[in-house]
Amino acid sequence: MSLLQGSRCQGPKKRYTCHHEDEWSSKKMGVIDMFPIFLFCGFGFLLFAFVIGLFLLQAGVMIGIPLSIVRRGQPILEMDPEDFFAETVPELLRWNADAFDDFSSLLVSRYGTNLKRSRIIGTLKSLRDPEATGWLAFDLTNAWLTKSKLRLRTSEHDLEYSIHNGFPNIEVELSAHQKPIGRLQKKMFLTTIFDVDNREIGTYHIPFQIRFGMKPRYGEIRLYGRNVGALNANFFNIYRNFWMPSKSSLKSAFQLKPFAISKDEEVWLLSLLGMLVFLTVYQSLRRW
Repeated sequence: MSLLQGSRCQGPKKRYTCHHEDEWSSKKMGVIDMFPIFLFCGFGFLLFAFVIGLFLLQAGVMIGIPLSIVRRGQPILEMDPEDFFAETVPELLRWNADAFDDFSSLLVSRYGTNLKRSRIIGTLKSLRDPEATGWLAFDLTNAWLTKSKLRLRTSEHDLEYSIHNGFPNIEVELSAHQKPIGRLQKKMFLTTIFDVDNREIGTYHIPFQIRFGMKPRYGEIRLYGRNVGALNANFFNIYRNFWMPSKSSLKSAFQLKPFAISKDEEVWLLSLLGMLVFLTVYQSLRRW
């Protein structure tokens, strides 16, 4: 065997041929050694391209759907707030002493958004007559930002909220008929009520309970040292009457004690309700 190998590499021409065969063999072995690396890199590139493709598809969906929503919601963004309330408030149920007993926990809203701002308008429905416009109308701007504005109207009340949102904690400065009345300070499950002189006049405490769907979660309201009742913290927001629950499934917003509520207490009950309107819309926007 050694003689045969020696004969193949003897002489100038044969040595030259032998040298090139060895070189070709070395290159061939090098290509074979690099093949797993090429295969791994190729697989990695295909995987990367697949992930980028999925990302672009998701981005297309995330951009395409909001763009269609922006186009549909543009009239809401451009609508003058006074026009909305001028159109809606006359259609609201007329305020009376039993109004709180008929407040449901159902909101029906419409919204518009663009890159700079968002706006949500809607109403709160009646328990006895859910087909009616409802008991109150609201107009919320910039719900996604840390500073939002909310206006809430009944046939008798006009409340304005300046909301500083550090979810789940929020701070609310309140005005009634364009006059400051105080503020709400929500920290986790406890909301403290302060009057215009910054004196604590009440609390709203929500129990920690996990609820699904429209199951209520009532929290105790205390005003001026007495328990006036409870307010459901689990409101439900529906977009454009897309789906309406049955009348029997509607839950009461308030469970008040059987004694008279003063005009001042009415305003604070509505103030707490408005805070829950904001929180409900804010959370539903994150799902939409």
